[in-house]
Amino acid sequence: MCNKKESVPGARLLWIPLSIIIILTGIVVNPQPVKTRQKKEQPTKPGKKAAERENEASARKKTEIEKSSDEKKGAWIEKTLDYGINDEREFALNKIATIKDKAIQARLAGKLADVIKKETEMEILKKAITVAGEVEATQAVPAIIERLDDASEDVQIASVYSLGRLKAVSSKDKIIEKLKKQDLARDSNLTEAMITVLGDFKASEINKFAEESAGNNKNRTGIREQFIIFLGKTGTAESGPFLIKTLKNPDEEIMVRAYSANTIAKLGLKNAAGDIKAVVAEIDSYQVKKKKKYYNLYMYSLAALARLGDRDALPGLENALKNNSAEIRLKAIKLIKDFRDKRTIDILKYKMEYDPNPKVKEAAKAALKEMGAEVKD
Repeated sequence: MCNKKESVPGARLLWIPLSIIIILTGIVVNPQPVKTRQKKEQPTKPGKKAAERENEASARKKTEIEKSSDEKKGAWIEKTLDYGINDEREFALNKIATIKDKAIQARLAGKLADVIKKETEMEILKKAITVAGEVEATQAVPAIIERLDDASEDVQIASVYSLGRLKAVSSKDKIIEKLKKQDLARDSNLTEAMITVLGDFKASEINKFAEESAGNNKNRTGIREQFIIFLGKTGTAESGPFLIKTLKNPDEEIMVRAYSANTIAKLGLKNAAGDIKAVVAEIDSYQVKKKKKYYNLYMYSLAALARLGDRDALPGLENALKNNSAEIRLKAIKLIKDFRDKRTIDILKYKMEYDPNPKVKEAAKAALKEMGAEVKD
């Protein structure tokens, strides 16, 4: 039989902190190590360093080419256009303009023509066509004319503008033919490009087509405006009656009317001055809110009178110079400088000294210098 130990009556259990026990007994308690979260290193993407080295090598090569002679650069351009990757080929095309040697220029112009004829990569083709226009590579004209029928509209647009820069009037008939097939009821950068370049070619043989297209309100407004600008480039007064009629038509688009006033002035149609003044007087009679709507037409009409040398434009221009809009004051300065009298000079000197807008001040100063007035720098 086991003897059961009995606790002493009245005894108390004492709670002794572990830290005291450790100190008194020397027993060392090894705590569990705290696990810290280690940041994993991001693995290098396969091929990243190789790509960086490749880019660095390419950059060094380009720098070397930049510094090389025309002969060496020209040879590199030719080989790169034949065998290089497309990034290098685009760089090579951009470097053609830096060649000064005439013989090498001619050789590269022939190369451009070859690229334009055979290239299948659209971005390279567009670049080659654009560069041909910039460096006046006339050898490339036949190849560029062929590209007017390319499947890509972007390539067609580049071709039209390049032919314009090259003054390739031999392309005029084909561009006219293509323009007449366009849907003028939709916005088109290609259509605008063709109208612009035909204007530069002074293709007056399509003046009647231009008038009909500009007068047709079913066509896009932007296209109609381009045709009116075109009529101003051809240099013939035959379109005067159409332009005056369009300017006076209150139901016509405001900017179509405004461009008509501009083209009238460009053609020097002084007989239209009375009609332009009538438009200005009508807008002057409007209430402020309505007048704001017609402000572009108002300014274009005043500008037309100024270019025609009509002094009746002066009061309107002086009022424009008092407008709160700095943009309107800048436009007025560009127009009023054509009147080289003492009052105009006094107005411009005031604007140069006291206008609150720095750009207006500079414009007034430049106008005075252009007029031969004495100006302190």
